[in-house]
Amino acid sequence: MVQREPSRLDAGLDLCVFERLRVGHVKFFSDGGMGARTAWLIDPYLDAEYGMPLMDMDVLAQDIEKADNAGLAVMVHAVGDRANRE
Repeated sequence: MVQREPSRLDAGLDLCVFERLRVGHVKFFSDGGMGARTAWLIDPYLDAEYGMPLMDMDVLAQDIEKADNAGLAVMVHAVGDRANRE
């Protein structure tokens, strides 16, 4: 049986609660990884550019606030030093 949680839907999150599974966490990705040279850095890689953000940081902040207000635990993948500072 699937049950919708209206408070989470109001937050803009389409989440379901199943009899034995409850979504309680959300993970966002602010940048990539070191191996692919996509982690967002302050200084450029020796053999590449600065990496890149995967989404606008203002949008990320809004999405984190929505998830937090919906009672979800929030995690952000941020590998590069600039991604961690932003």
